[in-house]
Amino acid sequence: QERWAVEPGLLDIFMKKTIILLLSTLLVSSCSKVDYSNSQFNSSNESSNSSKESTHSSINTSTITHSSREGETEVIVNGKKDIDQDAFYNEFYDYKSDIEISLKFKNESIYKLAKYSSDEYKKDMYHPCDMTIYMNGTNYVFNEVGARMKGNTSRNDDFVEENGKFKAPVHFKVSVSQTFDDKDDNDYYIRNWENDDLRNERKKRRIGDAKKFDIKYNKNFDNTFTRQIYAYNAFYEEGLTVQKNNLVKVNIYSETDKMTQLYELQECIDSEFIERRFSEEEASGNLYKCTYTDRGPADLTNYDNKIIGVESPNYHPSYDLKTNDDEEDHTLLKNLIDSLNKDTRSANEYKETFDSLVSAEEFIKFAALSWVIGNPDDIRNNSNNYYMYFNSLNDKAIFIPYDFDRCFGILKDWPIHMEEIPHYTTKQNTGSRHWQKNPLFWRTIISTTDTSVDYSKKWEVIKEYQDQYNLLCKEYAEKYLDVTKYEEFNNQFVYSNKNIDVGGADNLSFEQYATSKLNTFN
Repeated sequence: QERWAVEPGLLDIFMKKTIILLLSTLLVSSCSKVDYSNSQFNSSNESSNSSKESTHSSINTSTITHSSREGETEVIVNGKKDIDQDAFYNEFYDYKSDIEISLKFKNESIYKLAKYSSDEYKKDMYHPCDMTIYMNGTNYVFNEVGARMKGNTSRNDDFVEENGKFKAPVHFKVSVSQTFDDKDDNDYYIRNWENDDLRNERKKRRIGDAKKFDIKYNKNFDNTFTRQIYAYNAFYEEGLTVQKNNLVKVNIYSETDKMTQLYELQECIDSEFIERRFSEEEASGNLYKCTYTDRGPADLTNYDNKIIGVESPNYHPSYDLKTNDDEEDHTLLKNLIDSLNKDTRSANEYKETFDSLVSAEEFIKFAALSWVIGNPDDIRNNSNNYYMYFNSLNDKAIFIPYDFDRCFGILKDWPIHMEEIPHYTTKQNTGSRHWQKNPLFWRTIISTTDTSVDYSKKWEVIKEYQDQYNLLCKEYAEKYLDVTKYEEFNNQFVYSNKNIDVGGADNLSFEQYATSKLNTFN
């Protein structure tokens, strides 16, 4: 049976701790290791050596009150005021923080979590578990949180057997405010609250002022584990709207087994995300998750076929409204699509209208950084994986990157060589070789002298924005494709692989990607 475990460098981390803590750490790490040969975790030595794991098969989640790490203090988190939310948020997403998350399930719960993942009506159901977060010497205990499987192509309903034995890792979404008192929460575990005050306390429970967070395993064999984090940090450094993320160790317990692995911790893009980044006047707008679904690509060309809406079982709109979904009003998005596609005035005449619809400066930065980072599954290359938010103060659209795990030379399972693509290319991606259909790019950065291309006849590029884009591509490439800069960034993390010279699986190393990408300017 294949298993996963990691505990790199713990001796260095705890050298200044007490002798007792040091000995306990060495005991844990003695039966686990990181195997970087394939950028995944393999601890078959842990499962085959019964003398080292003599109590492994008798794990009972009801007796586990801590993670595998002892903290100097313990905080039981019940409501929003049990912790300093801002301080927790900053520490949770601090790259230098030492964080270990433990989720403890009953066998029934985690098996149902797995089997419900392919059921359209139940796949988003949360399943009960207890959570402990060890962070820099403190254990934060969240009793009875909700967890479900996260992802699209990464879902795997066979990741755990009915007896609680783990077979593979999966992504999780964790919610700390679940009340579990009706069938919308859960159809087999119904919570009876002693009084309304306790229930309201649970509904108000937050983690860093958020209800939820995501954890994603290293699906694409990034050998360093930090490329996507580096990509998001680049957006953050340039003042763009982007989610926070971090690299953490995660333990998943059933009653009979344990799986340990490095996960990427990700802030959810939702109403709390918007409220943290925008003023009260700006934060009440519509937020859309934009993906390529069975309704079509999110390429801003039309709103036919009910492509805009609120997701429900068996209905997956490409523009999925995530805020204000109780009173659907898609006027701003439809106006943007209509204007981009139907207004055929010259660039000089159209610029004022465009500037009233889109936060233009942010978009040009967004497009330039996206090219540098090289994700083939983004808005430009596959009409996928971005959020769009309409600022409620000025009604302008901003674009938020999402799911950039195919970046800086990640080629596993989809070898699209983005390192070879010049910044001015008009092609949709190297796989399809289509002309770009999204009018947003024709209005701002793309032009061609090929008169056979209908798009070039229809829309004239705003030269000012195209020039800005060209300059930023070179500036960002030189800034973020610096191997030394990435090495210094990667070395901050407790658990990252410090060797950035190896790509892992079929992936390029960071240096190989950077060298090839910079050469496209020649």
